[in-house]
Amino acid sequence: MSDGIHSQAGIDRVARQLSELSDRAARLLDQLKEQQGDSAAELRERASRTLSDTRRRLAKARPEAQEAASEAVRVTLTFVRRHPGKALAVGALLLAAVGIAFYTSDTGDR
Repeated sequence: MSDGIHSQAGIDRVARQLSELSDRAARLLDQLKEQQGDSAAELRERASRTLSDTRRRLAKARPEAQEAASEAVRVTLTFVRRHPGKALAVGALLLAAVGIAFYTSDTGDR
């Protein structure tokens, strides 16, 4: 994965596919609750295949996600090395944003 766009597109694609598989498995299991006999056995088999397929896709996606994470670390380190002042400013802004978020969420509870 040579660029962040490709990595993000791959992650988005895998996430979308896993969501679709999960939804499909949930629908099958809901149908199974209402069925008895041979129909129930068939639905259980279909649900089992769907879940197995999801597990295979997760196993396949793991290296892709690890590569995307490694690429993000490499890009971040390169930015920090080339632009330490900007990196410090970005860090300070993020810290301030998190502080403000915590402060506003805390004051909303009073």
